[in-house]
Amino acid sequence: MTALTLRNSPLVVTAPVDRATWQRVYDADPTALVTQSPAWADAMAACGWADASRHYRLPDGGEAVLPLVRRGGPAAGA
Repeated sequence: MTALTLRNSPLVVTAPVDRATWQRVYDADPTALVTQSPAWADAMAACGWADASRHYRLPDGGEAVLPLVRRGGPAAGA
């Protein structure tokens, strides 16, 4: 796990995202799309992609998850 604190800001960025945290944030947003769910990242991983999502904890206590995937497997370095 990686945590980053920006200078002059209590913003914390964490990766990888804990699945329980991600699911809680996803469930709390009635407008969230399926492509923003942890299940989507799992499905992409099953197709050879790697989860690269980030969890943001905002200064006011709010949270956001940025769902990201990157190429996985032998072609990842290409």
